[in-house]
Amino acid sequence: MSSQRQIEANRLNAQKSTGPTTPEGRAAVSLNGLKYGLYAETLILPGEDPAAFDALLDRLDAEHQPATPTEEGFVSQIAMATWRRARIQRMEVAYYKSQHKELIGYKSYSELDDTGRLARIAARDAAANKVLDSFGRQEARQDRAIKSAVNELRRCRAYRQTLDNPDNHAKDPEAIGFALQVDPVEPKNPSTAKIISIETTRQPDSAPIPAPEECPVPKGQLA
Repeated sequence: MSSQRQIEANRLNAQKSTGPTTPEGRAAVSLNGLKYGLYAETLILPGEDPAAFDALLDRLDAEHQPATPTEEGFVSQIAMATWRRARIQRMEVAYYKSQHKELIGYKSYSELDDTGRLARIAARDAAANKVLDSFGRQEARQDRAIKSAVNELRRCRAYRQTLDNPDNHAKDPEAIGFALQVDPVEPKNPSTAKIISIETTRQPDSAPIPAPEECPVPKGQLA
């Protein structure tokens, strides 16, 4: 746990770097260095609307209101993963449409209803290219990226709030999820473990061995 002096120092440093405090000020400067130009070169593909991504970024910025560069970075990660996820969904729709055009000339396919055609396309792809399965994995990866960025953003905000009020951190160090987790350590060599106690079992006493009988001495012989 941090000492009181460290907590006070962190609080003072945070006050110097939190940026604008009003909603108007945050909206004016947040993500200024990340918008449009950078994403137009690294994220926006031909046929995609950069203004639509810019609007998505603005909505996420208004929702989360990042106050530090680190928080801004997590908001941008959420925006990028959300954008890519929507792209994958569009690609999946386009793939179904392409396969439909290819198969519509076959009688066995044209006789199916819409749901049956979708099932036929999925079954055909699963047996060959597995493109749809790839789309599913990519979408799941973006979902995990979104959840991870949201969780980290919340941790940063909670930590920043504890710096503003160190009493909360002193009272409940686990409130923001930064508590140290220590896993139990198994002994490296179980054979060298110390013996705690040794129990002995008392054996029952043996029956006394009878003394050998004395042989009688015949008469006329010396004893």
